[in-house]
Amino acid sequence: MNTEIDLHNEIRNLPPNMQKEVWDFIQFVKNRHGLPVTKKSDSSPTASSGSSLFQELEQIGFVGCIASDAQLSQTYKTRLDFSNKCGDKS
Repeated sequence: MNTEIDLHNEIRNLPPNMQKEVWDFIQFVKNRHGLPVTKKSDSSPTASSGSSLFQELEQIGFVGCIASDAQLSQTYKTRLDFSNKCGDKS
């Protein structure tokens, strides 16, 4: 059994939006480790308009980072600004 072919078939059998997530993840890992990122061609089954999933989450403020001490898990309520929080407080 050829694992590479099996993996390719698994990805091809995913819905297009999930194929794009796999593609975005691969590009994110490559970029993080300094490897060249592959450009998507228009004929690619994962090609779609818009930015990567990570970039979209970062743009809406879902992904971010802060500098803090080792006690953040205990002091986060006093260290983070929740004034712009959305949703019900119940």
